[in-house]
Amino acid sequence: MDVATLAAAAALAEFDAAMARIGFAQAQRDAIIESSGCRNMAMIRLLTADQVSKICKRISTRADNPIPIKTIQEQFLLLCDIGLLQNNAFNFQ
Repeated sequence: MDVATLAAAAALAEFDAAMARIGFAQAQRDAIIESSGCRNMAMIRLLTADQVSKICKRISTRADNPIPIKTIQEQFLLLCDIGLLQNNAFNFQ
């Protein structure tokens, strides 16, 4: 693997770990990544609070395989925007 591929994999692992600390199950994490297109912390920080809310609503109300997302999980996801979920600063499980 080249350096860029390794860096992308590390960033995705960090993002996945942050989502796990929020309490998202694997299916929820996969849905957030798929629906938002975000694959790392930097990308999720580009989204506004309204965009995060819309993504969560889309995931939980989609016709095919809706996945519930709790309000508190959505709020914790918004904390990604200010970097509070990096480096194991919090564990919300």
